[in-house]
Amino acid sequence: MFPASDVNNDTNLWHKFHCETSMTALCRQETLGSFSVFPTNADVFISQTQTEEFKTSNSYLLEFATDSACNRSSTGRLLEASENKYAITLCDVLDANLDLIIKLQQTTNGDMTVYWRKDETSIWLLIFLALASIYLVSCVAQNIVAVIRNDSKHFHQDKNGLLTWRYKSQYLVTLVVILWLLQDFAFNNMFTCLVLISDKRLLIHLFVYVSVEWVWQTFVHLRKKHQFPHHEHFASTVSILTATLLIISSRIHLTFDNPYVAILTALFGVRTCYKLIWLGVHKMHYLQHVMQILDLFVFSSLLGNGIMPASATVLDGTLLQHLLVFISFLLASLLVLYKMTAAKTKIEDFASKTVPASSTSSSTVTPTSPRSPRSPTSSPRDSLPLLASSSSSLCTPSRSDSFASLSSLCSFSSQSSSS
Repeated sequence: MFPASDVNNDTNLWHKFHCETSMTALCRQETLGSFSVFPTNADVFISQTQTEEFKTSNSYLLEFATDSACNRSSTGRLLEASENKYAITLCDVLDANLDLIIKLQQTTNGDMTVYWRKDETSIWLLIFLALASIYLVSCVAQNIVAVIRNDSKHFHQDKNGLLTWRYKSQYLVTLVVILWLLQDFAFNNMFTCLVLISDKRLLIHLFVYVSVEWVWQTFVHLRKKHQFPHHEHFASTVSILTATLLIISSRIHLTFDNPYVAILTALFGVRTCYKLIWLGVHKMHYLQHVMQILDLFVFSSLLGNGIMPASATVLDGTLLQHLLVFISFLLASLLVLYKMTAAKTKIEDFASKTVPASSTSSSTVTPTSPRSPRSPTSSPRDSLPLLASSSSSLCTPSRSDSFASLSSLCSFSSQSSSS
């Protein structure tokens, strides 16, 4: 059930009828007979004969006359001789593949409006969306692992600095899925089948975001990397993959009131807050700040148009919104702290390996070339400064245990130079 103010009334593929609440069913219509929706009685009675006036009394009976929606036996329905009696049960929903929306609204014909439609989505489209979702979820997991391991650059690029095929395939699959869903919503009138008005707003925001982000990532990889500092620290495709999964869920359920929105919103929020904190402590390109504003806008739209309308009450929606924001900032802060600590440790390890090597090389005497014939003008005293300078480098050992072995040589060289 949804509040009356947010239900999309501009529906071309949804049929509707009005009914009144009842103690024996979800709602009941008793103008020309007995028509009930999900009766609570143990036995459900269906009349064998129906008059033409009763068949045309609402849109459901006009479509499914004489119990044609239920095509299986042993359903618990009982036929009786009386006429003009029908009940919508679980058998109708399963056999006719129905989608039902109950809208609470006081009207002249009753206090409840029931929207219904037959879901005629192709099985091949469902298989395609299922396989694409599995692949995109695995890509999200790979990106998260690459960020935690501080190996995002090697995940995106090979040894030659080119994009890996694994990274390119993510963009390719995302592009194919988005184009397919765009034509399905635009040309197959599925956009009008969205349940809530907020679903339409959020879907438009996600389509625009995925398109802009896809162009941005392509632009970044075509340009020189030094113009966009710290770009390798971000799992660049996580937001695109998450937004694509949200669009897929809206196509299957025709609403963002589904079990996946809260999880995907939290994942999108963690990445957005992580990038926000990283931009706050590092100097970045101004275009990266512009894209961060777009990320924050979409995250706010997910909280307002996806989380709040799907909540039972305003209090529940507000608490869930604050919880998701808190989790996003908490995990993002821990991830930034972990990456900065790992980078500092890596620099210290590199310095500890290079400093002893340089000191050792400075204390090593290089072998001399074979003695060349002495020039006529040279004298034995001319070589004393060279000996003194060579011995002075040996008199500054890098290890304390080598000082005793070199002390005699140092004293000898100093006496020779003074003489």
